[in-house]
Amino acid sequence: MARDKLLPGAFAAVFFVLGTAMCRTALGGVPWAVLGWFLPGWIVGLAAEKRRAKPREMAKSFVVAAAGMFAAGQTASEVMKVMTDRMPEPFAGEFRDMMGQREMQGKPYSRSFGDLAKKYGLPEFEAVAAVLAAADRAGGPNAAAKGLKRLGTALQQRDRLLAERRKETFEPKVAAVVVITLLLVGFLGGVLLWPGYFEGGGRLVLAAASAIIVGMVFLAVKAGSPDAM
Repeated sequence: MARDKLLPGAFAAVFFVLGTAMCRTALGGVPWAVLGWFLPGWIVGLAAEKRRAKPREMAKSFVVAAAGMFAAGQTASEVMKVMTDRMPEPFAGEFRDMMGQREMQGKPYSRSFGDLAKKYGLPEFEAVAAVLAAADRAGGPNAAAKGLKRLGTALQQRDRLLAERRKETFEPKVAAVVVITLLLVGFLGGVLLWPGYFEGGGRLVLAAASAIIVGMVFLAVKAGSPDAM
């Protein structure tokens, strides 16, 4: 959508102007424009990930608790009733709505969890939807208990791997931040304090330095991303 490109485009334009002014050549502005284009997406993604952290933990708690209740022979409606009382908002209200849709419209809980997964961007609930749909077709509460138990184990394993990755990449990320900061300080210091050294062919040096700094930023972001696992 054009609206989704507006903010990155604005950042890219501003960064290009600043980069061109610092390097005294449009060539030097290009790396900074590329950084400006991607920067809003990184910021938005980081904010979204932080917002999803608590709902993800709540979804995992639901899976573990529901698996135990299904194993005890409770039906999906009984499980939902108990979990509605246990879960904090916003899921307590969502579960109440799901129960109402089940009673009034006959909407399967599997479909409701699929809708909930899309609304909050939680693949955990998409997996719950798949388990409940399979249990509705065959196996009932016993099948739901086994499926949710496997899902809970998988979620715990995922969280353990992510925690290990964060621990392993902490020192390299700190080192990358220090190196990028030093390079940026040196770059700005040269541009602001000794501009005479970068006239003529020196502009190409500034453009090359810009490309190196921006490239290191991209490498640092890629290395710190969970998708890099």
